[in-house]
Amino acid sequence: MRTIFRSYLKLGSLNLLMADLRKRGIVTKVRTLKSGEKVGGIPFTRGPLAHLLRNRFYIGEVAFKGEVLNGEQTAIVDRALFDAVQAKLDAQINARRAARTNTEALLAGRIFDDRGNRMTLSHARKRGIKYRYYLSSALLQGQSERAGSISRVPAAEIEALVISSVRERLKLPASVDDRRAHRHPRYARRDPAG
Repeated sequence: MRTIFRSYLKLGSLNLLMADLRKRGIVTKVRTLKSGEKVGGIPFTRGPLAHLLRNRFYIGEVAFKGEVLNGEQTAIVDRALFDAVQAKLDAQINARRAARTNTEALLAGRIFDDRGNRMTLSHARKRGIKYRYYLSSALLQGQSERAGSISRVPAAEIEALVISSVRERLKLPASVDDRRAHRHPRYARRDPAG
């Protein structure tokens, strides 16, 4: 556990931490059920890893009915390390919210692949040109087997399709300011002459 907490603090990213843990062969705990079936022993994914890093159990506390109580278990992670990880997690959440608010990604958080994975805006640079695309979160988490059949789509194409559909649906004239419509369709202005 201490290795996971320290690695997150050093790497500063859940995605980098997941990749690091996979490279080291660190997987979830294997448990044997009453039926004798074994579960666990699989690579960490983003959600469970974030939950683990927030779990007060590792500092000897227990959350119960909205209260934090001293647990009977011995702390595995010291308080300073736990608090530093919490601060970094909080900072990343705030930065992600701010980035999502200021993004030029019209469809951020609004489209999913055909297996239900949220698609996130990403980009690549080739010969100095920036190419934007939406990428399945399964790929971002290093789980390509969970990704849908279309796990990456060019951002400009899908955004143009959505803008065109919104215009058609709202019967907006062709002279709508494209930049404002690109940011968000509800801010598109009608042509005063129309």
